Amino acid sequence: MSMSDKEAEELGKTMEQPSAENSLRAVFAACVATEMRAGKSQEEAVRVCHARIGKQLEDGVKAQSQATNVVPASGRGTSWFQRHLNWTYFLAWFFLATISGYLVMLAVGLVLDSLYPPPSPPEVAALGLTIILLAWTVGYIAVMIPVSIYVLRRKGRSLWWMLFIFSYIPVPMFLKNHRAVAEH
Repeated sequence: MSMSDKEAEELGKTMEQPSAENSLRAVFAACVATEMRAGKSQEEAVRVCHARIGKQLEDGVKAQSQATNVVPASGRGTSWFQRHLNWTYFLAWFFLATISGYLVMLAVGLVLDSLYPPPSPPEVAALGLTIILLAWTVGYIAVMIPVSIYVLRRKGRSLWWMLFIFSYIPVPMFLKNHRAVAEH
């Protein structure tokens, strides 16, 4: 029972309302008819068309999801940091930036105390404070700029929001995602 060009044409004409399913059936019927004209058996033509159209649909879905910035809702294929952007930002902000600042303060204080035991001149205190603030600022910026870029890009936000990292307020945590979430 083979499908001729006439039957494929009639199948396309008999579809009452245009829908994705009817369009797909018409494309499939046309593909089978073309393959059979090329000398393939009906089974072989159906198999070839099934593979070809399936691949095109899969590529189209991937392209559409990339074009609309759709990120998967499920945890498959994403790391913990990608699924929990606010926690990622908070952990970097609090532990890496804040705690590292206190550790730098402690280290500089211990070094200066060992070099200049109390009572030390006021210049040593000023030098220590300058070193602490400089090291803390450099460490904070070195940690928060890459983390802010990562979080803002994953949320689909402008990188101009990074200007708030200098206020020491974790503003990117309060921003909603602009990317759509795909339902599975």
